[in-house]
Amino acid sequence: MPAFNPARLDLARRRRGKTKGQLAKELGVSPRTLLAYQRGETPPGPSVLELMSQRLGFPVAFFAGDDLEEPPVDGSSFRSMTRLTSQRRERALAAGTLAMELSNWIETKFKLPTPSVPTYATLDPETAAAAVRSEWELGELPIKNMIHVAESRGVRVFSLTEDCREMDAFSFWREDRPYIFLNTMKSAEHSRFDCAHEIGHLVLHPRGSKTRMAEFEADQFASAFLMPEGDVLANAPKSPSVGSLIQAKRRWNVSLAALVYRLHKVGVVTEWQYRALFVELSKHGYRTREPNPAQAERSQALAKVLGMLKDEGISRAEIAAALNFPADEIGKLLFGLVPLSPLPGGAVKTERSASREHLRVV
Repeated sequence: MPAFNPARLDLARRRRGKTKGQLAKELGVSPRTLLAYQRGETPPGPSVLELMSQRLGFPVAFFAGDDLEEPPVDGSSFRSMTRLTSQRRERALAAGTLAMELSNWIETKFKLPTPSVPTYATLDPETAAAAVRSEWELGELPIKNMIHVAESRGVRVFSLTEDCREMDAFSFWREDRPYIFLNTMKSAEHSRFDCAHEIGHLVLHPRGSKTRMAEFEADQFASAFLMPEGDVLANAPKSPSVGSLIQAKRRWNVSLAALVYRLHKVGVVTEWQYRALFVELSKHGYRTREPNPAQAERSQALAKVLGMLKDEGISRAEIAAALNFPADEIGKLLFGLVPLSPLPGGAVKTERSASREHLRVV
């Protein structure tokens, strides 16, 4: 077996959200001994390594091998930074590391779309949104599926795991590869906006940003990207009310709150109407519960990949084994993006598109 890699121990510890003190106690070693493991000063013995595997839920083989590339801490843009603990952020970034390794494995077998996400760090959000729509030849019509649009432009989209529910999304550039992680536990409208928001970060803040202003700019980008001014002016209700907006939001598949904000931004509703509409939304509970909810969006690229792997007889468990990952980590990265149902032998049932355009076996 290859030599013990202390960097992988630290990654597994962070992925499980354990402090060094907690892990040392669980392993029955002193904090100084655990520090020696993590510094590479001394490797753990076979019995400790086995216990480490059990406590962290990673195969013994995971702790050997090369270093894994990790997302850039300073270059990763997180939503909801004010309520995100450092432990949760570390867990999410560790998941990002696993996702990049899974993405590497996929790209050894399949040809995915080449990234074509422009960067416009000097433009205002509204102008940048229009520029991206123009470059991607989207016109001003509503976007049917944000995940499909992102993936078709080479964005690698993965799921945030169910143990990061307070997180909305995050994104980063890995050299020339853009990555977006979405919390698929949220409503479809929320997830669509999050995807557009993260594209905004990739476009406006390619080096990452953790400021409130950057979050505001990404929100403005998402609003303009999902609801172009011309299309909103042409199709917004003449006398907006909560009832008419519930019908209107179907066109753009956004939340009522996002639509009201956009109508105010483009001048369809006055300041007084804007405030009155939000009072009505709160009265009906529509700030937390979306009426007439949209259908959840799925990944097309990942569905095709899993479908073609299934055709080759390669199951999710076998993917995990090839990477020395826990099988559940593969599922978490795909959660909500591809319908998964365990079958005998660990195979995976997926909903697949008949079209396999832009994706081929290498």
